[in-house]
Amino acid sequence: MKQIIITLIAILSFYSCEEKSTKYNRYQFPDVLDIKNIPANSNDWEAFCFSDLGAWYGFALPDDPEYFGKFIGPFSMRQGHWLSRDLLGFGLFDDTGKRIELADCISCKIHYYPGLLEQNYLFDDFSVKMNLFFISTQSTIVSAKINNLSNKPKKMTVSWEGSVFDSVATLVKSKNSVILDLQDDTYSGMISTSQKSEIEVNNGKTYIITELKQYDIGAGKEVTSTITFTYKPKEQIRAPKIEKLTSLYKKLLSRNNKRWSGYINKILSVESKWFEEKQYRDLSVKALETLILNWRAADDDLKHDGLFPSSSIWYFNGFWAWDSWKHAVALTKFAPVLAKDQIRTMFDYQNEKGMVADCIYLDKTENNWRDTKPPLAAWAVWKIYESTNDRDFIEEMYPKLLKYHQWWYQYRDHDQDGLCEYGSTDGTLIAAKWESGMDNAVRFDNSKILDNNGNEWSIDQESVDLNSYLVAEKQFLGKMAEVIGEDSKVFYSDANKLKSKIQKLMFDEETEFFYDINIETEEHLNTKGPEGWTPLFTGVAKKNQAEKVVLSMSDTSEFATYIPFPTVSKSSPMFSTGYWRGTVWLDQACFGVMALREYGFNEEADKYTKQIFDRAEGLIDSGLPIRENYWSIDGKGMRANNFSWSAAHILMLLWEEKFD
Repeated sequence: MKQIIITLIAILSFYSCEEKSTKYNRYQFPDVLDIKNIPANSNDWEAFCFSDLGAWYGFALPDDPEYFGKFIGPFSMRQGHWLSRDLLGFGLFDDTGKRIELADCISCKIHYYPGLLEQNYLFDDFSVKMNLFFISTQSTIVSAKINNLSNKPKKMTVSWEGSVFDSVATLVKSKNSVILDLQDDTYSGMISTSQKSEIEVNNGKTYIITELKQYDIGAGKEVTSTITFTYKPKEQIRAPKIEKLTSLYKKLLSRNNKRWSGYINKILSVESKWFEEKQYRDLSVKALETLILNWRAADDDLKHDGLFPSSSIWYFNGFWAWDSWKHAVALTKFAPVLAKDQIRTMFDYQNEKGMVADCIYLDKTENNWRDTKPPLAAWAVWKIYESTNDRDFIEEMYPKLLKYHQWWYQYRDHDQDGLCEYGSTDGTLIAAKWESGMDNAVRFDNSKILDNNGNEWSIDQESVDLNSYLVAEKQFLGKMAEVIGEDSKVFYSDANKLKSKIQKLMFDEETEFFYDINIETEEHLNTKGPEGWTPLFTGVAKKNQAEKVVLSMSDTSEFATYIPFPTVSKSSPMFSTGYWRGTVWLDQACFGVMALREYGFNEEADKYTKQIFDRAEGLIDSGLPIRENYWSIDGKGMRANNFSWSAAHILMLLWEEKFD
């Protein structure tokens, strides 16, 4: 038990966030994300939950009096479904044994504060306050505090009770605990109590833990009952003695509060005009909560912690390369250890050629090696260094980044002219399109696949965004080389050469925009999309070229739509609500704003930033989630809820983050 406590404190310390300022606290940000819901069934993906510390499960709050006093869930991120509607329910009985219904209270307040679920019930002469928070990656503690508000002593008895969905779990009685035997998983759950109790399990589907002790609560006094929920590999499940955790409860709650206060004050300590208004401070916390919700700890074949794109869609149950680079840039401001691990987890599987997989999963046999994603890893590593000054991290990542950079020129430069293409390892065009990160973008509609060497393939177009990213990567590698005492000259020289090629070959003077070019003819593929402002985002464009691109970005018939900036020009006949065919993705919109700032168009950058914040459905509306993308014409949120890279780029926009 002693070792468990030491490990627990070590975990919390590892991911703690030192407070430089305590100007803000979590109680100023109630319910910026609404997680009050009851899942209709085990596969109800519309119901949201809260998770923390990289846990692979989460809980929600009740929005129905029938479920008052219960914490909803858990939702298992491993299995991708809800295990229960009401696993952790609190029962209270008077001195005659009659149940006190919490729904009969005078008033109730049920809130999700950052890092904490809380339920408060007020009666004539007593109150009940319930909390749930995570104490480690694998464990949650739940408390119920009964406060006697009268001038007479009260006698009360407590129980904990709940049920599971038939199709996913079975309850089994154990010493001082109830075990959730989960079907089709190597993990189990466990509910444990610190009090001597009578435990009943009925048909493997419901349980009740009745504490044998009757509480004698003096006038004006209070008592607290606690239980824990643990979710870990079956071979590690055992009935714990949680008396020490109970005695540490106040310290654990204080540590949780300090960590979350640290997160909040870190993100709001960045000097930004946006934080003068409460609605944008709330938005920053919503983005923070979204990122932490999607944090998953190292497990099985995932060797380091990272973030899911979203816990709200079943197929986003892994770590993606492009997403990881973006997440890390935002995380470094408030969780630098997690930011570093987000980078490491992808490079754990870098192959002998230097390629980084598109995505990785708990089971490494499912990893997607058909393609990779655009090279923004060096950007993320450099941003981490700027925030942490961690030279050792540069030493660690530099050779891996260099190998990845060289991979593009060895395996994605079909004609070896120094301009790279997106491609695939299996010869399929669809995987090559995925490699761009823009999946079904209009610019790839007429693409063909070219055989490079029998083992690697390229699309027959040299992409302006890819090569602009490679210019930036050379510059970041040059900076890293200087930090660790390596020769940096070749990186800067090569960056300037590539920059000149992009300026000369990929800018069309007639339409005043940057485009991909055909690999053989060097003709511009005149479909206007976000790739056209990537040379501005990365500082590649000449000043006069940038000024002309900004004209298209500011044109209401092209990219200055209700929400700027869509994934293809509104003037395109292919403009639609399709995935990357007219919707607004906040990464590309953020890159557009950063592009404007890079060339001094700050007034325009402010204007479009405000439009994104104020017009994208739910961003400044308390409770509503951050979405995967938005319809550019009316701002409607689309596809996945609680999307990590959208949250990451919202923070970058609020911070007015610069690329270099």
